[in-house]
Amino acid sequence: KGEDSSKVAQYLSDRGIYVSGGSACSKGRKSRELKAMGLSDERINSAIRISISRFTTQQEIDYLLTGLASAQKNMKKTK
Repeated sequence: KGEDSSKVAQYLSDRGIYVSGGSACSKGRKSRELKAMGLSDERINSAIRISISRFTTQQEIDYLLTGLASAQKNMKKTK
């Protein structure tokens, strides 16, 4: 089971990593785009959006990946 995207976003935010829940087009409601991709409601509720640009460094990407791994590990412990 995926973790609620708002909990993951808060966990990462506490570590200086900022992501958004769901898709860019769905602010405040279930994403039609993710639904059209055939994702379940549970999967949609756990989706996060990560934005990068040409200015994003490898160090920032590595920090994000470390943060996501930490979130997955630590959030499973609290269930």
